[in-house]
Amino acid sequence: MLERLAAYTGSRQPAAITFDDIALPLTVAAARRDGFTDFIGMTAPERDMHFGGRAWRVQGAPVVRAILAGWSMNTYVAPTALNGQRYCDGGGTFYDPALFVACLDEHLTGLLNIHLDQPDGGTYRIPPRPNLVRLLFDTHNYYFPEERRRMRFLAELLYEHYRLRARYASLLACAAPEVAAAHPLPPDFRQEWELAN
Repeated sequence: MLERLAAYTGSRQPAAITFDDIALPLTVAAARRDGFTDFIGMTAPERDMHFGGRAWRVQGAPVVRAILAGWSMNTYVAPTALNGQRYCDGGGTFYDPALFVACLDEHLTGLLNIHLDQPDGGTYRIPPRPNLVRLLFDTHNYYFPEERRRMRFLAELLYEHYRLRARYASLLACAAPEVAAAHPLPPDFRQEWELAN
């Protein structure tokens, strides 16, 4: 990674290059030891949200160390020290990082969810009712595919919500002023989440 980053930027110190230095629009999800997920990537413009009474802000860091922190699988790669924390793979918590990343920016943007866990020649095309024998002898791990399925489903729901929201806004623009005033566009829920069970 350091070689490719040096070739891309021309820098003689690729290990020190941050996401902000090269405006790299990548956000790494990394799991802290206390169970929370931190998000590491470009910090400008300000990227944050509130969820469950806690402020979540994207942290700056060198690109290579952040990527290592995000893929430090306990059984394969030792936890990575960064910004005063020790991190493991971002899937180490049971949050859905893809959905959170889509909520950190002021406006909803494109989302490409990258997973670095599938072995060469392996497949995680697991059906809704998986075969236990196949899980044991072929896939070896049920958590990865289930996390991927859930994150994709929730991210798709989020984008569908905003498609409908945009449609509603366009209909309001064509409505009579008294109708539009009586039925305003709801606030953007992404910046202020509350857990309700």
